[in-house]
Amino acid sequence: MFGRTGDNHPMYERKHTKESIAKMSEAQRNINRTGENHPRGMLGRTHSVETLAKMSIAKGTTIYVYSSDKSLLINTFFSLSKAGEFYKAGKNTILKYAKNGKLFRGHWILSTFLIEKEES
Repeated sequence: MFGRTGDNHPMYERKHTKESIAKMSEAQRNINRTGENHPRGMLGRTHSVETLAKMSIAKGTTIYVYSSDKSLLINTFFSLSKAGEFYKAGKNTILKYAKNGKLFRGHWILSTFLIEKEES
């Protein structure tokens, strides 16, 4: 029992009978531990490509890539990591340029939000 140790524990200096052990063992054997019922969830399984993409979109920071004059949306990445892989840069570098609004590698403006075109 939680918090009760030593002399205070109800099973202190006692042993389960063979009959009790057999009953507990049988009860454990009858529990379905496959698939969704497995106590460790995804142990031994992998997520599908579609599921991984959905999780990336939900968890990631979307990066929008614009031309240097901000007139054209060139690319969209659903995570910093994907943008970093594409441009062969670290995700911290990508985030820094997305936040400060400076030209990234002299060609692109990175942003974490869509830039609305100004009406002229």
